[in-house]
Amino acid sequence: MSETTPKAGDKALRIGVIQGVRVIEERILRKRGPVTFGTGEGNTFSFASSDLPKTVTVFDVKDGEYVLLLGEESQGRLEGPDGKKEFSSLKAANPAVGGVHRVTISDVSKGRIKLSPEMTVLFHFVVPPAVVAVPDMPAEVSGGFLKAIEPIFTAVLTASFLVHVALGLFIRVTEPPAPATLEDLKDLVERIQPPKVEVKPIVPKGPEPGPVKGTGPAPTTQASGDGSGEAGGGGAEKGSGGGKGGGNGGTGDRNAIREGIAGKGILQLIGGRGGFGGSGAVGSVFGAGGGISDDIGGALEGTAGVGIAGTGGGGGVTRRGTGGGGGGGDGTGGE
Repeated sequence: MSETTPKAGDKALRIGVIQGVRVIEERILRKRGPVTFGTGEGNTFSFASSDLPKTVTVFDVKDGEYVLLLGEESQGRLEGPDGKKEFSSLKAANPAVGGVHRVTISDVSKGRIKLSPEMTVLFHFVVPPAVVAVPDMPAEVSGGFLKAIEPIFTAVLTASFLVHVALGLFIRVTEPPAPATLEDLKDLVERIQPPKVEVKPIVPKGPEPGPVKGTGPAPTTQASGDGSGEAGGGGAEKGSGGGKGGGNGGTGDRNAIREGIAGKGILQLIGGRGGFGGSGAVGSVFGAGGGISDDIGGALEGTAGVGIAGTGGGGGVTRRGTGGGGGGGDGTGGE
């Protein structure tokens, strides 16, 4: 059995293989020769995952014509110039030789062969398509192996290979460093640890001592007379009898300022405590039967200093520097 080159006008055998219900392979055989099926390598159609035997020959060639080989277990149907025939009738018409029935088929034959419960083969003859000629490659493309090498890429690849080989050899022949000892680890820790910085503790400072409100010395004025009481027009003056100045802090200062303002000018007249019928300045102005010009003139006569209208004595005006002004010796009569 050998392959033969078909003559011009000869048809080619077209075979399709079905596994189950799916076509798994289809091929046109241009050269005529034996066609084998099986699970082994070297078959025309090889299917390792199938229920076929290792090899089985289905088609053979004799005198340039295809011959169908049918075994005793072969099943199928052939359609040719004589019509459709089952394999059983073909086996009866063609006695077996060596356990195989040989049936010659023509270029108009087609059929269906059941090779196994899983594998089925369909075949028929077709005019083979024209062979497409492979175009010739240009000379600069097919100039050889050396012309296909890219010089820059090849040089970089070669240099990288040499560098890697040299590094590998260096690592191979170099002795590994000795393992670090405990002293080396201590030296390393001393070198890499940061220097110690001494931070002095910050002692919080308390509030600075200052003058305590109400404990400072009270403003004093020089007292006139015997200094035993307060003069009627100044601030809070300290007397020997313990007047209103000095000792009680801010309250004494405010009282002294208030009393000083009360003894200025017209406030002296308005602030007089004499009644309408009394003998004070206001009483002289608004009293019944008194003359306004006489009383105001008398009230202002001799008011050279600062004074406070008072009710002590005869209700007159106590002047600074006059001493008593009707007040007692304890410094309370001139208020």
